[in-house]
Amino acid sequence: MQAVQCSDYALAQFSYLQRLLFVHGRWSYLRICKFLRYFFYKTFAGMMSQIWFAFYTGFTAQPLLEGWFLALYNVFYTSYPVLCMGMFEQDVSAEKSLKCPELYKAGQKDLFFNFRTFCLSFLQGSFVSLVSFYVALWAFEDKASIKIVGDYQSFAMIIATSAILTVTVEIILDIKFWTVFSVLAIFLSLVLYCLCSYFTQSFQAYLTAPTVFQFPDASKNALTDPTALLVILLSVTVNIIPSLAARFLCSVMVQRTMSEMAQVRDLKMKTSMVELRSHVRRDSHWSRSSYAFSHKEGYANLISTGASLRSKGPRVRGELNGFGPTSLPGQEDSVPPADVACSRDAATQQTFLPC
Repeated sequence: MQAVQCSDYALAQFSYLQRLLFVHGRWSYLRICKFLRYFFYKTFAGMMSQIWFAFYTGFTAQPLLEGWFLALYNVFYTSYPVLCMGMFEQDVSAEKSLKCPELYKAGQKDLFFNFRTFCLSFLQGSFVSLVSFYVALWAFEDKASIKIVGDYQSFAMIIATSAILTVTVEIILDIKFWTVFSVLAIFLSLVLYCLCSYFTQSFQAYLTAPTVFQFPDASKNALTDPTALLVILLSVTVNIIPSLAARFLCSVMVQRTMSEMAQVRDLKMKTSMVELRSHVRRDSHWSRSSYAFSHKEGYANLISTGASLRSKGPRVRGELNGFGPTSLPGQEDSVPPADVACSRDAATQQTFLPC
């Protein structure tokens, strides 16, 4: 009970570990990995277009995207769907997780998130930013007329809208366990993007504070032009095609189905069970201690090595100290005299007798 009070958490029964590890532990690992992967991806996809724009401005620190978009991108526009995925995501149900404990090996082997996954997220996000920027640049170039939107603010608005829609479609593909909160989060993110873009880019806001709201009517000009909408649709389609192709190849070539895992489990159960036996005798000093550890080892070393146990000293002959009767040659006293205290030093293994 003292160890339980000093610990961070405690389990009432050892059998509770089965559901804790195979169900909740695996779900938690899956959610954290998918959250991290998507968060890196959406950050690269939305912000790296600033780098490509710098090559055409001579690296003059001229921002491509609006300041309000940069501030609200990770706060409102793309945060709610990934938070819902990090809280409710499930790849298989709890019953299937308990039925196929082989799924737990994915966390032990770091399959869901590793350095390779991070690099792939970086490449995918960079590809999305490249496509969103250069497709818009190829479509509009330096043209500006009534039918074609070619001003700087509308050009940035098209790139931002392409990035928002692309990362939204990507998280729709990532979510495997849909809930009401996931649908509401995606809908709320798109609505907030439209409302914030309308208010921060309205002409009234520009007249109120020209230095703060520098994109007057950019969303109205960009999202009402048919050419701009087709460019946005083209950018989103090109961005999603590699992701769809990679998911199809992984589902066909890499991942196992649940039926295959069930067959592997049945084959393992048919093998003969082997009784586990300890290689150390129960009464040996090298046996494991049942001491409950908390934050400090305490006397665990003494208990596990057996140094704290009273060791049996060598048989003491009666004639050594002149106490007791003298034993016959070749025979030893079975019990040492009561007034002789024999102890052994655990470090030097030497026997000391009192004076």
